Amino acid sequence: MKKYRDLDLATRLRIYNHAMELRRQGLGCKRVTKIIQEIHGVSISPRNVNDWFNHRKTPLRGAAKEILCGSTALKPINQLTKYEELNLEERLKLHEEALKLHFMGYGARSIATVLRLKYSVEVGVGAIVGWIRGYLPRGRIKTNLTPSPQLATIVANSISDGTVSEGTRPRFATQMKDLEPIELVRECLKEIAGRDYQRSYLPSRNVYFTSAYRKDLLEYLKNINVLDLLQKYPKDFIKMFFEAEGGPSATVIRKEKGSKMTGFFNAIVFAVNSSQELLKAIQEGLKITYKIQSHIRLVTKAGTLREIHGKKVVSKKDCYRLEICSKNSIIRYAEIGFISKRRQEKLDDIIDILKTYGKTEEGAIEWVRRYKYCEEGREKWIRRQTLLSHEEAISELSRLLRERQKNKQATTDHNHYH
Repeated sequence: MKKYRDLDLATRLRIYNHAMELRRQGLGCKRVTKIIQEIHGVSISPRNVNDWFNHRKTPLRGAAKEILCGSTALKPINQLTKYEELNLEERLKLHEEALKLHFMGYGARSIATVLRLKYSVEVGVGAIVGWIRGYLPRGRIKTNLTPSPQLATIVANSISDGTVSEGTRPRFATQMKDLEPIELVRECLKEIAGRDYQRSYLPSRNVYFTSAYRKDLLEYLKNINVLDLLQKYPKDFIKMFFEAEGGPSATVIRKEKGSKMTGFFNAIVFAVNSSQELLKAIQEGLKITYKIQSHIRLVTKAGTLREIHGKKVVSKKDCYRLEICSKNSIIRYAEIGFISKRRQEKLDDIIDILKTYGKTEEGAIEWVRRYKYCEEGREKWIRRQTLLSHEEAISELSRLLRERQKNKQATTDHNHYH
């Protein structure tokens, strides 16, 4: 015999209503308890029935108690239908019922409970809040999982900055420092899923965030052949992947010629990932489609202790970096470009300097004229709001080179004495 406390809410409410009907016929607690056990096959304490009769307790609480107590048209909760499976007509019926309850003064959570018990449909509280705010239900929109540039963009993001999580409510989520790539993710999700997804800003981490809970999209992302989409839509895939996992980078290299110290301009476009196989596939795509030469090297071995966002962590996997180093290949990468304005501006400046000066001392002067070196933070070279004059840039370059020479000497002395 099942215990009353182990039953679902709808069944407990149905037993409660039957008990109250027997009470109205003049039966006492013990007699009603025995009838419930015989008819429903449920073990229940006379104390429970006494609480119903004499202390006005019910299986429900709050507003749902006022709405549903006395109702007999209830189905067991294990027979619930998901809201996503309903057609538009059925959704509009629930929408109308929800608004009626709202006008009676009930909140979204109580309305969700009523719809679950009365209509045997699982409707999210968020959906009901949307109805109250004036949104209308829409018909079921099928997720478009046909291979497309938008799908390639989402897949590239999901294996870089994005995550496909498990748990009670699985989701695809991504967070990025720049607004433009998040907006592109939202546009792609809208094209694929047929609805708008919200964007939020997380001030504690200084990143933008968006997420999607579409079940068929999540299944697709967990089982997708990544290389197939890379081959079909290389530009869209590579553009998002490099935006999330790397970027353009430039610096000044110090070289000594006898007693003279000189600075030279150097630049790369790179992407970092733990999958060497994926980087090799991207390398092949760059070579075949854009004639871009690159190489892959190991940058962090598994078990290495390093610092990320101020916290010390141990790398669980080997980490590799794909680097585009040659002048011509970096210039050709302009055909792909970056999504964020910040990274695209830096790439444009690098290409302009490479075309005009190459990897020379004049190139280093021009780079220092446009960008300021910062010791703090992950991004070492920040674009200047006001450009330096040529003479100021020469002086700044000399100062940077002297500082680097001093730091190198201090490191040498430290190693010598320790």
